[in-house]
Amino acid sequence: MNDKVNQYNALGKLTGIAEKLGIASFEDGIKGTKEDIDRRQEIFGQNTYTEKPPKGFLVFVWEAMQDLTLMILIVCAILSLVIGVSTEGLSEGWHDGVGILMSILIVVLVTATSDYRQSLQFRDLEKEKKKIFIQVTRQGCRQKVSIYDLVVGDVVHLSVGDQIAADGLYISGFSLAIDESSLTGESEHVYPTPEKPFLLAGTKVQDGSGKMLVTSVGMNTEWGNLMSSLSEVGSEETPLQVKLNGVATLVGKIGLGFAILTFVLSS
Repeated sequence: MNDKVNQYNALGKLTGIAEKLGIASFEDGIKGTKEDIDRRQEIFGQNTYTEKPPKGFLVFVWEAMQDLTLMILIVCAILSLVIGVSTEGLSEGWHDGVGILMSILIVVLVTATSDYRQSLQFRDLEKEKKKIFIQVTRQGCRQKVSIYDLVVGDVVHLSVGDQIAADGLYISGFSLAIDESSLTGESEHVYPTPEKPFLLAGTKVQDGSGKMLVTSVGMNTEWGNLMSSLSEVGSEETPLQVKLNGVATLVGKIGLGFAILTFVLSS
């Protein structure tokens, strides 16, 4: 935080940074023309985040086949096919083995289709949730814009319940309280001041109202850095998932043991 404050002071505080971003007045905001917006997006980036590519249907098929019970059934089906053909001949001995394999294929396809459709529905829901509009001042007029159209230099109006869509600096406000628990995990609210004016993307306005000067958007924000670090670490299983997987593995091993025992005794 001290480094931020020192950089903030070195750049001339709020007015100095605003001048460097081409803001003549907080009451007028940026020019807001297409050329101005395009230039700012080209220099500072767009207010979008890098997302993982969606899984294809074949990926869900492969994941469905990783079920231990199905793997045991596949082994049993192959054994049944080999034994049936060797004892009854090809014309009659393939029925049981192929029947089991067809049943496994149906289960895999149904499971993969269901998971794939749920994935598509979830992505559509996420897109709907992200259709958020905020109030900004451009060309001296207050107007609504999509959070994806937000650019560095925009003057954003904040009110209770708003989610801050970019990093910025506190301009002015009344009893503005920010909930930063999504970033820091701290439940205590933060109250921006001219001395500590930093507002972060991904946080939420808990109380009051105010205005903010956007200084970073998209992957250049603290929220973007957090998303990048999480994607590099990868998704880890929760303790509950580990326990459930352990139980499933144990049940599968017991089932496989009984299947082998039954096969040995019957032969």
